[in-house]
Amino acid sequence: MRIIARVFGLTCGFAVVAIAARFGWQSCDNEADAAAWAFIYGSVTMGGLFGHTLAIHIFRCHRFMGTLCFVASAAALVISLSNSLGAMATRGDHQAAARTQIAQTASDLRRALDRAESERKAMTRPAANEDAIEAARGRATAAAASALAECANGRGARCARREAERDQADAAAADRAKALDIEIHALKDRLAQTGPVLETNPQGHALANLFGVPESEAERITSRQNFAMALVIELLVALALVAAEILDPARPVRPRGKPNAPGTGKRTNVVSLAKERADREVMALLASGKTQREVASELRTSERTVRRIAASHRGQTGQKATN
Repeated sequence: MRIIARVFGLTCGFAVVAIAARFGWQSCDNEADAAAWAFIYGSVTMGGLFGHTLAIHIFRCHRFMGTLCFVASAAALVISLSNSLGAMATRGDHQAAARTQIAQTASDLRRALDRAESERKAMTRPAANEDAIEAARGRATAAAASALAECANGRGARCARREAERDQADAAAADRAKALDIEIHALKDRLAQTGPVLETNPQGHALANLFGVPESEAERITSRQNFAMALVIELLVALALVAAEILDPARPVRPRGKPNAPGTGKRTNVVSLAKERADREVMALLASGKTQREVASELRTSERTVRRIAASHRGQTGQKATN
């Protein structure tokens, strides 16, 4: 279990450090600043994730420094959390921008298409083609000549002008109908070429549907979800590494120049070393001829403790205790 926790913590931890460093790199405009900030972001994240493990090691030897290291690691973890949140929030910027552009283009094309179709629908003329346009122009010319011949004798030039203008208006309407038909066809082709319009924020859209909130709250829900994910990931990494250290049995700490007694097979730590030094000091004073009471007074300990140490030493060596 200890190995699994350590492998999980190291693997996920280095992945989070790489993400934070990449976020620092992307936040700058030039490569020199990008490299510096990538190193800073990565170092802060590494301190926040792995510093608690170092604090445990230091705490075993020096409680104050270990506590100080733990506090610094906790502060780095909070700062790293904001970096991870920023990295998660910007991980799909390019894709979101492309989707937004496609959606905006499709919206503009739909508006133009609706306008053209509405104008074309208001016209009573059928779909125009080249033959219809030429026929309309021919009729307008013939009608103008006929009206001129008819009106010139009875109703005058003013009547002929009005009829000619009406015929010309019919020809212009036919031209406009043809132009609208061409425009509508082109708009439909461009709209088909834009491809499917996808959600710019599919995660926020799904969360909004899940919790039954308006689409306007999608961005806020996405930010909260990213924050929760970043918090959980970093806490899991830190706790996994701390658990690996807690589950790890204490490593042997040997006195310099003095190997462990053969056959003991026991691991020693700082506390056991201090006890061994105290026992040796007691036995040295007893060996010098002092009584147990004198030794206890000199070392400022109880006579019972001195008696226990002497009895333990006597049981190992077979010597008699000095009263």
